[in-house]
Amino acid sequence: MSKQWQAFYQTEAKCYNAQRYHSWYGALFARLHHNFLREVMSGCAKDASILDLACGTGHNLAVLLDYGRLVVACDLTSAMVQEAIKQYKGEKLVYTLGNALQLPFPDNTFDVVASSRFLHLFPESQQQLCVREMNRILKPGGLLIVDFYNRYQWLFLSPFIALYRAIKCKRPTEDTLNTIFKVKRWMAKQDLTMKRAIGVGSYFLILARFLPDDSVFRLGRLFGRPPFRILSEQFIVVAQKRL
Repeated sequence: MSKQWQAFYQTEAKCYNAQRYHSWYGALFARLHHNFLREVMSGCAKDASILDLACGTGHNLAVLLDYGRLVVACDLTSAMVQEAIKQYKGEKLVYTLGNALQLPFPDNTFDVVASSRFLHLFPESQQQLCVREMNRILKPGGLLIVDFYNRYQWLFLSPFIALYRAIKCKRPTEDTLNTIFKVKRWMAKQDLTMKRAIGVGSYFLILARFLPDDSVFRLGRLFGRPPFRILSEQFIVVAQKRL
């Protein structure tokens, strides 16, 4: 599975940002995600060590570099890392290659481990293995910040999403869908306590396309929390490793 995705993203690297974040909805999603990520990271200690796992072309780095004393950006694919290097450099930023199922770091290394738009690629059994490995390298009391595709939105919109993907000739998707309650249960078995779950984005926002961008952004924030969170595209889980 890792070799399959490594080969895919090796060829996808140069167009990755444009395909995901340069459309109207892509830019809105990025703005909402960064806003919530800053909200979560605002309580981070100034001397924190941070891992951006599956850093890709650096979507999370746009935020994480404003926090902590050290940010390590790790990805399986060298081409993705090279694209990130073009955008983000600094004394406290270190790049490395690594497999999320067998990370090249000792136990209890980082205060924060963050990962975005990654776990949905894997079946639930492998998601749990990835989270177990992230938990291993977290310090006791450290924060895990990861996101999942929300099953409920896809259930509501699956016919329209399938039609859109067919029209746009997009590749077949086998993304793993989750619910907050299911993730909370299996994280608890790994000694992780879920602190928050924040919804990010929603295809329902396309109905507000005619409004000014700032107005749509404010509407988008409503999908971060109940009751509208159930209709979000993804949800960010903030979990803490037990002491």
